[in-house]
Amino acid sequence: KDGDSLVIKYDQMIDGKRLIPPPRNKVLWLIPDAVKVLQHYISDTDAVLFSDLVNYFKNISKLPNDYYYDFMAAFLMHTYIIDKFEYSPMLWFYAIPERGKTRTGKALTHAAFRGVQIVTLREAHMIRLATDLRATLFIDLTDLQQKADANGVEDILLNRYEKGARIARVLYPDKGAFDDTVYYDIYGATIAATNETVNDVLATRTIQIIMPESDRQFNDDVKEIHGLPFRERLLGFRARWMDRPLPQVEKPCNGRLGDILRCIRQIV
Repeated sequence: KDGDSLVIKYDQMIDGKRLIPPPRNKVLWLIPDAVKVLQHYISDTDAVLFSDLVNYFKNISKLPNDYYYDFMAAFLMHTYIIDKFEYSPMLWFYAIPERGKTRTGKALTHAAFRGVQIVTLREAHMIRLATDLRATLFIDLTDLQQKADANGVEDILLNRYEKGARIARVLYPDKGAFDDTVYYDIYGATIAATNETVNDVLATRTIQIIMPESDRQFNDDVKEIHGLPFRERLLGFRARWMDRPLPQVEKPCNGRLGDILRCIRQIV
């Protein structure tokens, strides 16, 4: 961003370091068209974008009521300016099989900021996605809690929701005190779909959506290409707000629930 304008660059100097994009084959999501992002930055509006996202989700799956589609649109928008918030709620789709959990999670992921779907919990992989890519993670597992415990990644899940939270890993024990441990910043937006409950501690960091049985038939497959136009528009939204202060709002309720929902109220 150059003042009020956007420019396309192939490298950028920040704090004495030359930053360049990774190789194209290392990017795990469809790359938006920069020219379209520039156009949306100027011609799109937040209100129209929000309305179109609501309609996008209405064509994906059946949610408990219409307010949930509004929430989904606001959650998706918050992933693009997540560094402005102190907390980010984990979105948890919970139901028996065949209720549209995966379908809904994919629709979110394909449009989210650097969205990546994972179906296994591998510590090293999750840390790299969070630290190197700053990815929005969609975790699609039947038994999320059991797999998290078995693979030693529960601390990653518990700390994803809070800005500045870090996890520690002792990687170089031979180096002695201070040099033996690496700390990772793993803050980021998280979506999960499960058939089984999670423990109470993780649940307090989530917004649970219990998927109802649908009386509609959704024939269209959920594909990455369907989310790409929204990613181009949402990057325009990110550019419009990245250097502007957000509205100051009160927490919508007390406790941790109020903490994790404040960002959604700010988006609205």
